[in-house]
Amino acid sequence: MMRQVNVNNLVRIPYLKEIKVKELPKMIVKATEIISFRQNFLKNFTKMIKSSLSVNT
Repeated sequence: MMRQVNVNNLVRIPYLKEIKVKELPKMIVKATEIISFRQNFLKNFTKMIKSSLSVNT
């Protein structure tokens, strides 16, 4: 998950821990929402395309 959010370097930096502790969970939740949205979109889009192709043939 952290690679997807691209915060590996942020975690390694020793300063600004308050910001990391506060914002990192929000970033991970947002990334999870985006990934879920993308997966749902792709699933629904492929279903729509398949149904469209089956109707047209």
